Amino acid sequence: LVWAKLPGFPWWPARVRRLEQRSAPAAVDEAGAAEGGDGASAGGVPGGEAAAAAWKARVRFCGTTFGDCRDFATVSCDGTMVPFAERADEYAAKMPYSGKSKAMRKQWKRALEQAQAGPELELELDEEEKAEAEAAAEEA
Repeated sequence: LVWAKLPGFPWWPARVRRLEQRSAPAAVDEAGAAEGGDGASAGGVPGGEAAAAAWKARVRFCGTTFGDCRDFATVSCDGTMVPFAERADEYAAKMPYSGKSKAMRKQWKRALEQAQAGPELELELDEEEKAEAEAAAEEA
């Protein structure tokens, strides 16, 4: 679970779906440890902050319900992604859309609830993604 940042958007809670090196994919377990490595350190990236620029992550944003590519993004691990627990108090307190519509405030609230829901939600999201992938395959 991380906070992810895209240009033009606020920091948003997201779940890492896949972590890979920019030059070649690396298999990573749930704890963030690369196969054959000694585990994750700073930023949840194998090798720590110094190696973060060599990694990117595919994330699924919490609280989004578009059902398409807008629910996902690929972000660099060097400054546009931080562990959720590290900044939860700071970022959760700042509602980025305070002057915006009621729908945006509702989406922000849902994102925080999903982020704090834990691994049970992860299983539900996986099932949704599988159903979406099957539907897309049938259309093709």
